[in-house]
Amino acid sequence: MLLATVEGLNRETLNELRRLDGGPIRLAVTHHRARAMGFVPVRSRDMSVSLNGETDPDQILRLSSAMGSCAVRTRDLREASAPEVGGLTLARLGGLLPAVVSTPADPARVLELRRLLETRAILATTTAQIEAMAANVRLELTYVSGGPVPLENAEDARFLCFREANGLLEHVAVVIGNR
Repeated sequence: MLLATVEGLNRETLNELRRLDGGPIRLAVTHHRARAMGFVPVRSRDMSVSLNGETDPDQILRLSSAMGSCAVRTRDLREASAPEVGGLTLARLGGLLPAVVSTPADPARVLELRRLLETRAILATTTAQIEAMAANVRLELTYVSGGPVPLENAEDARFLCFREANGLLEHVAVVIGNR
């Protein structure tokens, strides 16, 4: 399955998803977001809805952020597939809006898709790898840089910058005075 986050989705990426496989484009959202949109999630499961027609990235973003009764005008609502749930997990871990567009993909059938995967122009992962990453709650910080930053009420201040071992989040410590 090919996935792209809704946050930052542009027309070029959306057209590339359509071109690489030509399958239906779907929007997957978390069960919390689905409930806010007016869908009734099945047993608190993440949901996926068909995006029929020529929906553009701005329309998809508006739909994924909508409040209320989207369910009235929506067809083909179903529980999100395992790859869609994995995409939602990666988006959440990356600090992005947990909403993804998806389309089925078969690299054996689409030679260009196989080439893009082999050259890593499109990245591949498995749901097991995503679940393992999400389950790793151990926090390891690596010092990246630091420097003096005079503040209005504390001229002897330094910022120390750290990055999590998984590279997703950064942290800043403010040291005032001597350590």
